[in-house]
Parts: sequence; C-alpha cells; structure tokens
Amino acid sequence: MTEYIIIAAVIGIASIAIYTLFGDVLRHQTAAAGVALSGHDGSDQMSSAANTAIAAKMEADVGRDMKNFAENPNPAGGP
Repeated sequence: MTEYIIIAAVIGIASIAIYTLFGDVLRHQTAAAGVALSGHDGSDQMSSAANTAIAAKMEADVGRDMKNFAENPNPAGGP
C-alpha cells in the first residue's frame, strides 16, 4: 500500500512540474483545439501557442539552474 502512495505522489509531483513548465502552451493548444472543434479558425490560438513555446525555449537557453531558478531574468516582467 505504501508503494502505491509513493507512486501516486511521484506522478502528482511530475504532473505539477510538467504543467508548470508547459502550462501556457497547453492552454493555448487546448483553446485552439476547442475553437477548431467548434468549426472556426483556430490559427490565432495556435500562433499564440507557438510564440509561447518559443519564449519558453529562449528562457530555457538563458542557463537557468537550481541556483538561480527563483531569480527573475527579466525585471520588467516580460517574456
């Protein structure tokens, strides 16, 4: 029983970490899918998802690690 609790906790922590890393991209892609399913053009949402993914990649390339993770690389608050 304890093993199952540990596995559930690890899965929960991994899910939170993935959502934290890719949350904005996932939200934009989900919005695009919803708009496309409703029969409208979802290209605006897909371009927002692509732009968010590019910004996340650029932020990852800054060289963040556990020592400077909490520091804001852009004091202006932008991407």
